[in-house]
Amino acid sequence: MTATSIEEAAIAQCQAGDQQAFGVLYEAHVEAMYAYFFYRVQERELAEDLVSQLFMRALSRIKQYKGEKGSFKGWLYRLARNILIDHYRSHKKVSSLEEAEQVAGKDDVAKAASTRHQLAAVEAYLQKLPDAQRDMVYMRLWDELSYEEIAELTGKSIGSCKMILSRTLRTVRHDLAHVLLGFILMIITLQ
Repeated sequence: MTATSIEEAAIAQCQAGDQQAFGVLYEAHVEAMYAYFFYRVQERELAEDLVSQLFMRALSRIKQYKGEKGSFKGWLYRLARNILIDHYRSHKKVSSLEEAEQVAGKDDVAKAASTRHQLAAVEAYLQKLPDAQRDMVYMRLWDELSYEEIAELTGKSIGSCKMILSRTLRTVRHDLAHVLLGFILMIITLQ
């Protein structure tokens, strides 16, 4: 059996009332959903809580899923996006990059500080982007979604998604050239 047919069988079992079959769906998507939330909230515990909310909501609404309207993965991402919107509406908190500090080695405090500064600059810049552009960057680069999946999630055409991401990345490269140069220099010195 292929991964797709296993997933389809698990969905059918869940929709027929077998909640145990949901474990297959959970295992297939939990890492991607955790990454989706973590890259947006930058807090491990909060990302875990949001993942829990997502899968509880997915289980409770599994009978509403219609395969002919899109992939199960796309449906999960739509639910995740709604949960994230609900979270931001109820919590106006700005998150930090403490979790990302682990990128730098613990041996070199100067490199860690430089990395922290560069990551903070990138995060601050991304937060200033319009929601559609920021979401496009996150979905394509961090979530590694295909343009087809992004189009399905956003309701835009594939061409429109490609154009938005291309223009956004061009602007990011221009605006953050100094930060990107710092990353490149840091990588070179680590080698």
